[in-house]
Amino acid sequence: MDQRLFDQQLHRAIDQLSANHRQSFILRYQEERTVAEIAAIIGCPEGTIKSRLHYALQQVSQYLEAWKTH
Repeated sequence: MDQRLFDQQLHRAIDQLSANHRQSFILRYQEERTVAEIAAIIGCPEGTIKSRLHYALQQVSQYLEAWKTH
């Protein structure tokens, strides 16, 4: 798969996330922050961050899987 095309689709998937999920996803996977750091930055419990990351990963994965089959 062409890396540039994949990156474009990944950004589209991230853009479709809610603001809270997108923020958590970007801090964790693009800025490589820890869950504790993200919780401190956002000002919410670590459990909430973990939940948001789980949901965000699930949504991004589903988007990319659907894109891959087209």
